[in-house]
Amino acid sequence: MKFTKLNTIYTSLICILVIFSTLNPSYSSDTLDFHVFGSQTAIYSNDNDYLVDDSQDGAGSFQELGLNVSNEYHNSRLFIGMQVLARRFGAETKKIDIDWAKIRYNFNPYITLSLGLNKNKFGFSNESRDIDSTRISILAPQEIYQERLREMVFASQSLNLDGNVPISNYGTLSYHATIGYPNITNSSVISKNFNEKFNSIVPGFAMDIDYSGKVSGGGLLQFTTNNNLSFLFQKRNNRLNYNIRDNLNPTLVGSGMFPPLQGGDSILSIKSDIEVYGIKYEYEDWTFTSEYLDIDSEQSVFGAAYTPSDSTSAYYFNIDYDWNYHFSSYLKYGHVGHNGTTKFPDDTESTHTSFGVRYDINQNFTLKSEYHLFKGGYFVAGDGTFQNIESINSWDAVVFRLAFVY
Repeated sequence: MKFTKLNTIYTSLICILVIFSTLNPSYSSDTLDFHVFGSQTAIYSNDNDYLVDDSQDGAGSFQELGLNVSNEYHNSRLFIGMQVLARRFGAETKKIDIDWAKIRYNFNPYITLSLGLNKNKFGFSNESRDIDSTRISILAPQEIYQERLREMVFASQSLNLDGNVPISNYGTLSYHATIGYPNITNSSVISKNFNEKFNSIVPGFAMDIDYSGKVSGGGLLQFTTNNNLSFLFQKRNNRLNYNIRDNLNPTLVGSGMFPPLQGGDSILSIKSDIEVYGIKYEYEDWTFTSEYLDIDSEQSVFGAAYTPSDSTSAYYFNIDYDWNYHFSSYLKYGHVGHNGTTKFPDDTESTHTSFGVRYDINQNFTLKSEYHLFKGGYFVAGDGTFQNIESINSWDAVVFRLAFVY
């Protein structure tokens, strides 16, 4: 995360308040809440790389190590916390980053406000996607929670409004509204990938580009019955802007390849409208979950009018079963349909079937293993341009993870 003035202000405030509460426990809850967590993931695939770009050789280049710390005040109404994360995902190694940092105040069960770098409420699983104990699978379903688009949906610099409203004897309606900025900066993986692709247009030329999220927002409604049946609907928009930092090289302008851009002019603006629908049912040791995702994107190049660029629809069906205190398993089927100019043109349909088991060694350590069968190339590891697809026929992968939390 790059520290803008706003980031520095609220992150510094959160750090000071958390430290203050540790030194002055009379102002806060009895104990400071903190967790250390981490994982090591190993992947092997054939025909195509899965998740990371070296999995066909057998890859261990997927590692995480994080720490979150928080405290509560005023009879647990005020929550202040933050999380730092070091993550290696294939060739991309990130230094220690602030994953989220927020201040949240609960006025009553109906109204809660939070400000800061918030985890986005996106589908059923985005807020808990880094918490291995909340699911059997190694990763949240990739049809909806794609790792290569993590930075687009995981967190935002935002102001959020949340609440829970009981509906007679039927259940509880939960709502969420947000406005803010996607947490995209020059150091983001998605920005680096775009920069590499864009500058490859002119060999040897490096265009200096600023990447930033524009004002975005959305809302979510979830109704949970007293019989543990949940329905979810979400609508969200993301806005990104790529601006040139300095005046464009006159030689390039004279070549006719680029218009006469100046510092601050837009190279590319992207608008994405996202809808998510979900249903979940928990019955004894069984959990049934399904979600559907629809994304429509438009882009503006060099300040021109927006034109449609990409559309994606995806869904999955997932069944979890807890066999006993230590052992659980899942089975999932997913499908992605895609149309667009920036993706692979000959493969617009991909399916993904996976089966996995989880073994809780003790309350701190968890071991997981999975088998994945793919048809199509959408789940190939990469930056979203899909230039590295070797086969769109059936291919498979096995994934193992050892995770811990204290």
